Amino acid sequence: MWTENNITRPFRVAGAAALAPFTDKKLKKLQKYFNFPNPVYAFALVIGIVATSCLTVAVLHVFSRWVK
Repeated sequence: MWTENNITRPFRVAGAAALAPFTDKKLKKLQKYFNFPNPVYAFALVIGIVATSCLTVAVLHVFSRWVK
C-alpha cells in the first residue's frame, strides 16, 4: 500500500494543480452570485451540498438493504 501511495502521488499532485484554476474560478463565480464576503463561504456551501448528497445516498442505500 505504501508503494502504491508513493507511485500515484505525482499524479494526484498534478491533478490537483491542474484543477486548481478551474475550481478557483467556479468558487469566485459562486461567491459573486451569492454575494459572499469571501470565498470560504462558497467553499463551505459546496462542501455542505456534497456532504449532504453523499450522506443521503448512503442512508438510502442502508435503508434499501434493511427493508428487504
